[in-house]
Amino acid sequence: MKLIPILFSTPMVQANQAGIKSQTRRITGKLKVVNEQLRHDWTVTPIAVKGGLPCFVFTAPGMADVVASSPYGKPGDVLWVRETYCPLVDHHWAKEQPYAYKADQTSADSDDYRQQYIKAGYPYQWKPSIHMPYAACRMWLQVKSVRVERLQDISEADARAEGATQGIYRPYGENGCQLEVNEYARYVDGYRFIWHNINGPGSWEKNPFVWVVEYQRIEKPQLTNDN
Repeated sequence: MKLIPILFSTPMVQANQAGIKSQTRRITGKLKVVNEQLRHDWTVTPIAVKGGLPCFVFTAPGMADVVASSPYGKPGDVLWVRETYCPLVDHHWAKEQPYAYKADQTSADSDDYRQQYIKAGYPYQWKPSIHMPYAACRMWLQVKSVRVERLQDISEADARAEGATQGIYRPYGENGCQLEVNEYARYVDGYRFIWHNINGPGSWEKNPFVWVVEYQRIEKPQLTNDN
């Protein structure tokens, strides 16, 4: 088992906490290289590699092959979630918890308290997830499968597993969009809304290749010398 860090936005941490998210789609590593050349007719083929790490080769006429191995490990490996957090001074610990997490601040009142502490001189500004140490981790996700696909190939079932809400996606202007929640609408449009908000205008329409990681939430794993 290998431990691998992964960043999650606050809404996606909350979706994991609620038990409605079991997949994530990401563009990292060699996929960025391929996606810069989407005008070419790329095909992708899984290849076997030593150690079982998922690996894929991208081919296109007139282009050098691109080989991409999974940055999210293989089935059985564990992703440890980095999220927006804040270290607490010792006399503010609750249940021996030395950190606060933005995903837990679900009301305006809770953030008002934080602002009051800041005014009183406490260093309670939120810290970006990229800086979160392993000691602050409270969520572990065990990898079940890793594959590559085009973003728009997502199914209704997979969009739901991404934590999306059923809705009608309505773009407006150059940079905006909204989602009208409707139980008879599509989860795919709900996920399109999520992707747009995270990756920016036009990001869905580009239809890039993405890593698709399926996982299940587990308790804190026991570390060994191999981890």
